[in-house]
Amino acid sequence: MNQPFLYIQDKAYSYEEVGRVCDVLHHQFKSNTNKRIAVLSSAPELYYIVFYLCFRHHYTYCPINIDDPASVIDSKSKIIKPGVIIANDNFYFEHLKTTGCSFETVSTGPFDAFYVCGWQPGAEDDNIITDAAYILFTSGTTGDPKGVPVSKENVAAFISSMKSIISIDNTDVIANTFKFSFDLSIFAMILAWEAKAAVSHITGDEILGGTENATYHMITVVCMLPSVARIFIKNNSFRHLSPGKVKYFLFCGEPLLVSDVRFLQKK
Repeated sequence: MNQPFLYIQDKAYSYEEVGRVCDVLHHQFKSNTNKRIAVLSSAPELYYIVFYLCFRHHYTYCPINIDDPASVIDSKSKIIKPGVIIANDNFYFEHLKTTGCSFETVSTGPFDAFYVCGWQPGAEDDNIITDAAYILFTSGTTGDPKGVPVSKENVAAFISSMKSIISIDNTDVIANTFKFSFDLSIFAMILAWEAKAAVSHITGDEILGGTENATYHMITVVCMLPSVARIFIKNNSFRHLSPGKVKYFLFCGEPLLVSDVRFLQKK
């Protein structure tokens, strides 16, 4: 299936290409009773691949922020107790190698090589909900970060609710402007992949710098925080979108100002 799956800057990946990677990983994980897969990468492609793998094969997606200090990453990993950690060649992968953690290199299709790192592969579930679709962490601003499991039933209810509100099909391109440690990134991915639509990954540097993403003219659904919309307004970045293409602006997480709405209506 050559339907576009993901756009990242000047790169494009199809459902067929990502599906092949998922099949390779699924084959490796079949014998592992621990279904929690943590991902920790400086390459955004890996978060999308791992979430799609979990989405298709009923694993539990556990994204960890690459910007966290190593001690915080260790702490989160011990809370999750994943079967494996998927990583690229980053500082934490180098740290994992020094701990004696086993790893296997995976290189397939158009993607750069990445690593499947063994992490307590036979660990019991303990207090973790076994039907969790994903586990995200709170920010830790009021104490230690806490892992929050979201069940498959929650996700199914969310999908059903969204389908009754907005219409997405396989011609849509949904802009994801969120960090992978933030649940709204999952919102964008589920919204796209339920309809076989594509995701356009917008990097933090593109947002802050006001640089044009190569896919801006293709975007039909924009998911962002209101504060990010104000950065777009300040940098005049909305001029890169095609007014005749955009179907929806979806805002969450913060108050949306009347002035923001008026600007978009006028634009």
